[in-house]
Amino acid sequence: MSHNTRRSNGLAFHWIVPAIFIGLPVIGRPLILYATQDTVQFTALKLERVANRFEEGAKYMVFTPNETFENTDVLIFGKLNSSDLYGKMKEGATYKADVAGLRIPLLNWHRNIIRVEEVVPSKSSTSSSPSSP
Repeated sequence: MSHNTRRSNGLAFHWIVPAIFIGLPVIGRPLILYATQDTVQFTALKLERVANRFEEGAKYMVFTPNETFENTDVLIFGKLNSSDLYGKMKEGATYKADVAGLRIPLLNWHRNIIRVEEVVPSKSSTSSSPSSP
């Protein structure tokens, strides 16, 4: 009896450890995304498409003076238009964006852009008014 018990415990261990390592990113990452939503404003210095040889498709990177963001589809937010957002963004433009996630270098995670809109400078702030005599 004890031989069979030891064997079944070992079998359970072999299933539990992989389940944790697979389940944590699959379940944990969406929870992190949902819990870390923020709104930021940035100027896009560089936009880049990065192909991933392990996954189908690509992710889009947005480099700013203070942080690098990724722009990928996120099912939990119903965001399936990362290619469209990337196509509309321009280097040198300023954006207000809803972002979610954490920067975790070990896992190569960046905060993800969920929604973005260009911030157009108002005419009053770009034109200088003549001085009154």
